[in-house]
Order: sequence, then C-alpha cells, then structure tokens
Amino acid sequence: MASVELRYSPSAQCGWGRVFGNPGTTVWVDRSSDGGSTWQGKLGEVAITTPGLGRLPTFSVTHL
Repeated sequence: MASVELRYSPSAQCGWGRVFGNPGTTVWVDRSSDGGSTWQGKLGEVAITTPGLGRLPTFSVTHL
C-alpha cells in the first residue's frame, strides 16, 4: 500500500508528488487535456526500491 502527497508551487507553476510505501510499490501520473477522452499514461513512473519515499517528477501545470 502507498500514499501519495501532491505538491504545488504557485510561484513556479509546477506540481509534483512524493510517494510513501513499501519496496515494489509503483506509482505513476496519468493526465488528460480533453476532459478524459484521451490520456497520456505512465508519465513519471516511479518504483519504490527501499522502504520509505519515492519522488515523481515535476510537471508544469500550465500544460496539464
């Protein structure tokens, strides 16, 4: 089981995520820019390899 903490920086207009979980847990970002008709999947996939924390890459929210 994992938990995801989403973060946002208004000054940089970026979002990113931190992932907490057990080794072997995999989390990724999916996004849609047309209300869910099409999706870009598995962006920034991260697998936790040691107990604790993984970090998803930063994405510009002006392009989400």
